[in-house]
Amino acid sequence: MWELRRYKGLSYSLTAARAGKDYDPGLGFELREDFTQFTEQVAYGWIIQSDTPLAQHQFTFRSEWYLRNSDRETDTFNLIASWGGFWKNGSLLMATLQRSFVGLTEEFELSDDAIVDPGKYSYVDGQLFFQSSESRRFWAQAILNIGSFFDGTRFSINLQPTLNASRYFNLTGTYQYNKIDFPGRDQSFTAHIARIHAEPTLNRAFSISSFVQFNSADDITLTNFRLRYNPREGNDFYLVYNEGFNMDRLIESPRLPFSDGRTILLKYSYTFIR
Repeated sequence: MWELRRYKGLSYSLTAARAGKDYDPGLGFELREDFTQFTEQVAYGWIIQSDTPLAQHQFTFRSEWYLRNSDRETDTFNLIASWGGFWKNGSLLMATLQRSFVGLTEEFELSDDAIVDPGKYSYVDGQLFFQSSESRRFWAQAILNIGSFFDGTRFSINLQPTLNASRYFNLTGTYQYNKIDFPGRDQSFTAHIARIHAEPTLNRAFSISSFVQFNSADDITLTNFRLRYNPREGNDFYLVYNEGFNMDRLIESPRLPFSDGRTILLKYSYTFIR
């Protein structure tokens, strides 16, 4: 990587990366396999000195090129232009326009009723992103995407309000709506995703993280509960519970069970310090 990072004036970055077919990330995961990546970015920013609500803004131009190592063909190429405005009250507004070139070697299944066939595609997508100041007790994010999508169109909106009730309790809600249409093939895909995430902290040693998520595309509700006990630095005990629930049990025959799967995990870590 080669970069010059700053908010005022000219900044740039150049990144090259490669992962072979035998690469194992070990911890975590990778979204692509056996690829070569080149990313270039140039930006120019202004800090506003006058007495206006806007503190600074920046224009950014970025390209992302992913090559398949197997045949040296383009997997994905993105051209991205964006503007970001930062307000003195801590809010952020960003507008992005993206042109994408994608080469699919396998079909891309969105649902049983919407499938993208292998081939080469070119499409344009726009995004608006807004975030209010995280320093407030109640703050929110909103993301709007609209434009073409492969050989169809896409409209999506993501709303995420957060309540910082106190230093001991944080509550976040998420609602995501996706509507994708392929009029030339008479196919469409609609999905609603809703999530509630709570993080209460009982005291210095005990904390809890839990969420419930509903996905209309799969008619499944997922639940997650994690209890962490941290008696001292370097010592952690976790109790984790996960379960999925089938909301439409009559979609298959025989009838699906109410529980789609249940997992209970116990984990203890200890750090040895000399």
